[in-house]
Amino acid sequence: MSGAERFDPYRVLGVRRDASPVELARAYRQQAKRVHPDLHGPDVSRQMRDLNRSWQILSDPDRRRAWDASHPPRPPDGHWPAGARRPATPVSAEPAVQPAWDDARRGSPSGPDRVRVVEGWPRRPEPPPVPAGLRDSGWLAAAVAGGLVVALIVLGWVASTRPAAGSPGDAFATAGVTPAVSVGVDPAHVLAVYRAGDGRLGVASARLGEQGWQARVLEERPDGGEISVRLASDDSGGAWRSVVYGRAPADAERVRLSVASAGGEVSDGLWVIGVRSPLRAEQVLWRFEAADGSVLLSGSGELH
Repeated sequence: MSGAERFDPYRVLGVRRDASPVELARAYRQQAKRVHPDLHGPDVSRQMRDLNRSWQILSDPDRRRAWDASHPPRPPDGHWPAGARRPATPVSAEPAVQPAWDDARRGSPSGPDRVRVVEGWPRRPEPPPVPAGLRDSGWLAAAVAGGLVVALIVLGWVASTRPAAGSPGDAFATAGVTPAVSVGVDPAHVLAVYRAGDGRLGVASARLGEQGWQARVLEERPDGGEISVRLASDDSGGAWRSVVYGRAPADAERVRLSVASAGGEVSDGLWVIGVRSPLRAEQVLWRFEAADGSVLLSGSGELH
């Protein structure tokens, strides 16, 4: 018996020869799940081809009549005559799928040519359930969203009320600082000493960033003496970390630090030096010089 003679679309679908269009569609869908290559690999591709061929023959009334005429029913040793009843093969037992398939069948009285019987397989797994406390908490979602909105508004307000300045002087003015003496540590860093009032002395730094100059106050400390040497630090980035500043004695024109041979000019009795390394008070060795280079006063550590 040849392969063409062995092929029987009714046998492939597992239905009777008098099966209705709905029964054919049901059987095709069930068999497609069992032999679809996307689900079971290429080993079942031949079975899927036979299944599709059977469906093409039996789903078309004209082609089915032509097939039945050229292939009359055989004895009950291999096929199912028109009078023989065989229990229909049950459809998928998935409770979530069967009702949807039944609804699709009822809405398509003309048969499976209006129903996509294979589309949508395999089904995607259902997502894990969300704990009821989070899933049902509309207040929590509203609070999170509200917090984000408030944060964006605050950031926008800060950016608009404190824009970056175009020069170190503008940056110091924005920070509320009026420098008495300033010095550029490098092209992107400027230090300034200022009188803060009430006998206080302050030091501030200005840095050039991508958005322009921005300044900040490093510290303000009481200062009641005529001579002072103060040590502060700036940890906001850059090449230097320590600031030495204070008041100079009368007639002093320069002040020098033995650390890194750093020096600075005295202006209006105040001075400031930036050192590109962390310093401790005991490391600060200083001397004040007159215009002719003579030493007026020298010492070490902080002087109050």
